[in-house]
Amino acid sequence: MRKLSPFAIVAGSLLASSAPARADQCFPINEKNTTGGFSVGFSIGAVVKIAFLDPTTRGEFTKFNGTLTLNPDNPADDRLIIRLDSRSIRLLNNTKWQDKVTGNDFFKAARFPEIYFTSMHVARTGSDTAAVTGNLTLTGATGPIELDVRFLGKSGDSMKFEAHGAIPRSEFGITNLLGIIDNEVRLNIATRGGLKPGSCTP
Repeated sequence: MRKLSPFAIVAGSLLASSAPARADQCFPINEKNTTGGFSVGFSIGAVVKIAFLDPTTRGEFTKFNGTLTLNPDNPADDRLIIRLDSRSIRLLNNTKWQDKVTGNDFFKAARFPEIYFTSMHVARTGSDTAAVTGNLTLTGATGPIELDVRFLGKSGDSMKFEAHGAIPRSEFGITNLLGIIDNEVRLNIATRGGLKPGSCTP
């Protein structure tokens, strides 16, 4: 009996019609159909000391791309790839910290313009959820992280999902301002109107 991958099982109910799912069905991800953002908190002491500072800084990536590939015939081929352009970061609040966040104190965007995630393993955690573990490359360092993925439904042949994960920045060499800015950076990715299957480049 053919074994379906967790991604294919979870997404199958959203994508399947009367015909079986196609092998190697790929969904391009970009800033037109998806939002990519992050949030990081300040320590309570810093919030008290620095006037007009929101306790959580939120930002978005205005340039990124990626692919979600599903292959029900070969579970090992299921893959999620995300490339975020750190130079495109735009803070949504606490904007006076823009230069620090993109500069050498944090993301080092000029030196390391790409944040890259590629999945290594997918595990089903519920009827519409999956845990996706993979390698993240950030500021030149590579390490494992986990994304919690939830499939939100379908519209025609398109599908919707959101993904959330925590990045322990000190494990990627981002140790500056640890007394002021929290170690955990929350990554958030969500589709806008839905992903449609299409041609994906490596």
